[in-house]
Amino acid sequence: MTGGLLTEPIYATSTNFGYYQFSKMPTGETYIVMVNSRPHTFNPSSIVNNFDSLDDVDFVGEKQLIQNLQHW
Repeated sequence: MTGGLLTEPIYATSTNFGYYQFSKMPTGETYIVMVNSRPHTFNPSSIVNNFDSLDDVDFVGEKQLIQNLQHW
């Protein structure tokens, strides 16, 4: 996550069920939340206006196609 009053990005790791959280974020700020995963792509990032507690910022990933290239 970047933006708001953050001086550097902060990171969160999701559970196996995809739950994640960022604790003690100042309210009233705008943040950009990005997701990264090797086997999936997530587009776009979400711009979040944090006015209180947010529990509805969800991301849906798409499985990346991995091509198996063989050199003869």
